[in-house]
Amino acid sequence: MSKIEQVTEKKLTSKQSKCLILLLEGKSIQEISEALGVAIKSVYRYQESLEFKKIFAEAREKIFTEALEQLKEASKEAVKTLRELMKIGFKESARLGSAKTILEFAIKNKELEELEKRIEVLEELR
Repeated sequence: MSKIEQVTEKKLTSKQSKCLILLLEGKSIQEISEALGVAIKSVYRYQESLEFKKIFAEAREKIFTEALEQLKEASKEAVKTLRELMKIGFKESARLGSAKTILEFAIKNKELEELEKRIEVLEELR
């Protein structure tokens, strides 16, 4: 049993739990309705529950965070590859392209870190 299933099992009905998991898997409302054997209106009603919304948001955040961690790990290898290309590139254009890519990602990362800090400050003011 997955962590998401364990959490949903305690606070949602069985069908709501299954609905949540299917939504997280990217299924359409029609597909969920058919899989659960319920009316489309029921699927929408499940989604209106405050507890459902809360658990769904937490689960999406967890999935997104895990995906970002995987990207961070992969980015280490990507930077290593770009650095190697930059050093041993046979053509000047390959070396230039590698260097520009590294700089672009470094700048983007810095911008995102600054934005995150600004959001944290704003949330503290609320």
